[in-house]
Amino acid sequence: MNIMKYKTDCRDIHRMAYPILLNYVLSGVFEMLDKAIVGHYSVRGFAVVGIAASFTFAITGALGILSAAFNIVAAGERGCQDEHRFESTFAASKSLALLTGTVFFVLSLLGGRFFFRHVYGIREDDLSELLSYYYPAAFTVIQNMLIFQYSTYFRNRLNTRITLCSTIVSTGVNLFFDCSLVYGFFGMPCLGTAGAAWGSVIGLAAGLLVYQLAYYRTALPAKPALGRTAKEAAGKILRLYPSLFGRNCWKARSLPVSFQLSSQGLARNRWRCTICSTQPAVPSGSRCTLTRQPRRPLRCSAALPGICTQSDAI
Repeated sequence: MNIMKYKTDCRDIHRMAYPILLNYVLSGVFEMLDKAIVGHYSVRGFAVVGIAASFTFAITGALGILSAAFNIVAAGERGCQDEHRFESTFAASKSLALLTGTVFFVLSLLGGRFFFRHVYGIREDDLSELLSYYYPAAFTVIQNMLIFQYSTYFRNRLNTRITLCSTIVSTGVNLFFDCSLVYGFFGMPCLGTAGAAWGSVIGLAAGLLVYQLAYYRTALPAKPALGRTAKEAAGKILRLYPSLFGRNCWKARSLPVSFQLSSQGLARNRWRCTICSTQPAVPSGSRCTLTRQPRRPLRCSAALPGICTQSDAI
C-alpha cells in the first residue's frame, strides 16, 4: 500500500513538474529572441529599452509578491478543504493585484518623465524614446500581477499545464507583434522600440485570456463568498505582504548601474547578461546585473537570487 501511494505521489509530482520546467525553458528562449528583435533594430534603442525594462521588472517583482502571500493563505484553505474561503481568497487577491497595478500605472503616466529625467539622468533626446516604450510597458505590471494570481490559483488546484499553455500562446502572439510593430511588417505601423512594449501588452492579454477561459471552464465546487469573508482574506494577504516584500528587497539589494553607462556599453553588457543568465552555474532565479569597479572593465556578475516576472508575461 505504501509503495503504491509512493508511486502515485511521484507520478503526480512529475505531472506537475514537467509543464513548469518547460515553461521556464520557453520563457528563457523568448527573452533572448525578444531582446534580439530590439537589438537588431537599434543598439541605442536596445540600451534605452533596457533602462525602462529593468525598472519595470523590478516593480513587477516587488508588487508580484502578493501572489506569494496568496499562495500561503490559499494553501492552508485548500488543505482544510474550505472551497468557499479558497475562492474568496482568490477573488480578494485578484482585486488587490488589480488595484495595486492600476495605482502604479497611473503614477507612471503622471511622473514617469520626471522620474527618468531626474533619477536616471536621461537626456531629452533619449527620454522621448524611453517613454514611448515605458508607458505601455508600465501597463504590463497589471497584466503580470493578474497572471501571477491565476498561476498560483491553478497550481493550488494541481493544474500546471494551463500555465504552459498560457505561456505558449502569450509568447507566440508577443513575438509576432514584436516583429510586426518594431519593423512594420504585415502592413502594421513601424513603431520602433515602442513596438516591443505594445507587443508585450498584446501577448500578455492573450495569455490572460487563456487563464480566464480555463477559469470559467473549471468545475468550481463553490462560488467565492463576498463581504466579510473576502475582507478577512484580503487582511491575511496584506499582513503577509510586508515581510515577503522586505525579504525580496534584501535578496535583491544589488542595484544595477545602467544609468551610469553609455548606450553602446549598456547594450553590449545587457547582451552578455542575457547569455550568462542561461548558464547552469548561475543559481536558479538569479538576476544578472551590471557592476562597476574603479579602473577595471565592466563585467557581468550574478546577483543574489531574486523574484523574477512571467512570465511571472510582460
